[in-house]
Amino acid sequence: MTAKNATWHVKLTRRDRSRTAFTDDVDRVPKRGAIATLHVDGEPVKLRIDDVHEQASYSRDAASLGVFGVLATEVG
Repeated sequence: MTAKNATWHVKLTRRDRSRTAFTDDVDRVPKRGAIATLHVDGEPVKLRIDDVHEQASYSRDAASLGVFGVLATEVG
């Protein structure tokens, strides 16, 4: 059985107010207000999801939960 992943296109505001954008395949759908830990430049970063937008995907396969635009802020 194939594990289902969601593609997150993340725009992250860091604690020092700099911004980072990256893409990650995660095994769940992002939810507004949730706290998640993702690896950014090889380091685990704890973030709060501020906003989520599902993006249109032209090639949805059975192994995909969808493609999402995620705005997040680094916490902790």
